[in-house]
Amino acid sequence: MEGESFEKVGESSVVANITPETGTGGLKYVQEGAASPEAEDMASIDFSPVGLPPTEDDPPGLASEAEKLQKLQAEQEELAKQKEELLRRERERLIREEKQHILQEKINDLFREFEALDMPDLESIFATGRNSNGGPWKSGALGLLDPEIVKSLAIAFKEGVKLLPQILETLPGLLKQFDEQLNHEAEERVDQQLEEQKEEEKEVQENEASEPEEQTEMSAEEPPAEDVSDEPKVDETVST
Repeated sequence: MEGESFEKVGESSVVANITPETGTGGLKYVQEGAASPEAEDMASIDFSPVGLPPTEDDPPGLASEAEKLQKLQAEQEELAKQKEELLRRERERLIREEKQHILQEKINDLFREFEALDMPDLESIFATGRNSNGGPWKSGALGLLDPEIVKSLAIAFKEGVKLLPQILETLPGLLKQFDEQLNHEAEERVDQQLEEQKEEEKEVQENEASEPEEQTEMSAEEPPAEDVSDEPKVDETVST
């Protein structure tokens, strides 16, 4: 039995010599052995990738495309902001102009009211800006007016000054006094005009887009041209 055990140990590819050693941590076991040929072959194989470039988070080509996309998006956002600012300024300009148009309309109505007044009331307005009974005068076009404004407008009416720019020379604060009333009405008119303009542009674009389709359909429905022979015609008339 002892001979067989020694033979088996001799045939083993690894011989372990375990010897106790003393140290601070107590017993320490040391194992010594020789690796097998198969293990040495496995250790000699290089498993590093062959022929592959080093991986990067953002390859140069992809990074370049991403930068172009970001730049394009930034330009589009800037153009959108500029367009929005231009539309805002254009709307404000139209509102200012519309307020003047509305005030001119109301002054025209006011002057027609002056024409309908009897002489005592008209003379009282010229003198004091009030009715003949001393009360404030209320216009159907402009509402209850300050006596000084009524007086100035009545004098302009008497002198034949009917255009707003000329009236504003003597009453520079007239437009500002009715600003809130005029602004609300002007905004409604301008917004309606802009909406109608947008609808017209949309309709024009739709018509322009449908024209090429109609031309394509017409060309597809056209019959093929008849072949005209170049051979001379034979005169079949028989002379008698």
